[in-house]
Amino acid sequence: MKKLALYILFIFGALLIPTIATILISGNMGVADIKMGITVEMKNGEKMDGEQFVIGMAASELSYIKEEEALKAWMIVCRTNFVKAASGESNSKKVGSETNMTVAQKTRNIANAASTQNSGNTTNVVGIQNSDNVKGVQSTEIINRKYQNIRQENLNLDYISMKELEENNGRKAYLEIKKRLEDASDATFGQVLIYQNKYADALYHEVSIGKTVSSEEMYSVAVPYLISVDSSQDVESPDYMDVKVLPYDEVLQKLTKADKSGNLAKTDKSQNIKILKNSLKITKHTENGFVQEITAKDNKWTGEEWKKIFALNSTNFYLENYNGKLRMVTLGKGHDMGMSLYGANALAEKQITAATILSYYYPGTKVVTPDLPQAK
Repeated sequence: MKKLALYILFIFGALLIPTIATILISGNMGVADIKMGITVEMKNGEKMDGEQFVIGMAASELSYIKEEEALKAWMIVCRTNFVKAASGESNSKKVGSETNMTVAQKTRNIANAASTQNSGNTTNVVGIQNSDNVKGVQSTEIINRKYQNIRQENLNLDYISMKELEENNGRKAYLEIKKRLEDASDATFGQVLIYQNKYADALYHEVSIGKTVSSEEMYSVAVPYLISVDSSQDVESPDYMDVKVLPYDEVLQKLTKADKSGNLAKTDKSQNIKILKNSLKITKHTENGFVQEITAKDNKWTGEEWKKIFALNSTNFYLENYNGKLRMVTLGKGHDMGMSLYGANALAEKQITAATILSYYYPGTKVVTPDLPQAK
């Protein structure tokens, strides 16, 4: 009998060891089994649960997110944008940090749906208190529609696969990152950000100019929770300021390549360089310096066009002659609306919770756990 018992124990142990090893490596038991109930069909035909897609969204931008509470806040932002897009409430082509007209349209859509407006006064971070507005808050009115399977290309959300994550970071770092992501997913599972019982438009950016800006300043559309708040800790980021110095002939080359009208190519090169040197200037910008229009004699560009042409970090920049060349000095990284990822991490370093970080950067919103459909 003893031999039989030992034999059974040996067999049981042999079967159990791979499972234990997997748990030890991943650091999380059963996280892969947690289901949101929304299925995403990837471009390669693979199907995955929405929560796994949310983890991939969070993995796509971790440069500034180091602290646990910041990662939780970031996971909630990603989940909010995913569920909003999956439910059909998002009308824009892109969510998040991109500075383009799709963001402008998105803020207009959200503003039109909002029943109240905010003047955009700056809120100071001094005296911010920890709070937890997650517990006991439920919403059964948020999700009233039937969820369908959704294709990745219809979501238009940033995403990186676990395979890409491993290739970019190496096996050891990948396992550590994956564990952090799964822990944050597990700790916040189901939680989303709402405003007046609707999904919030959780815009975010990498680094602010020292404060976030309102949608009203950027696009003349007031969104109650996309207002200006202090984020002065962002000035400590290595990406707070970026300087590019280019010879004017290189500036002209880039502008000519981007000129769809072909007008610049029709004009003499030396004449165009002279025009750039003598008349290039910013002619319109917002209160906080976000460029809206640049002109050079009869030529005109929007701030967003200029940002794209010269691969600038944001549209908050100024131009100046510097030893016969053009110097472009850019502040911040991203469109500056909503949550600053660098700022969120700085708040988390001060032991501020994810819920409080979110309520700070999106004033008037709440973190709730709605009744998402659960996969059987």
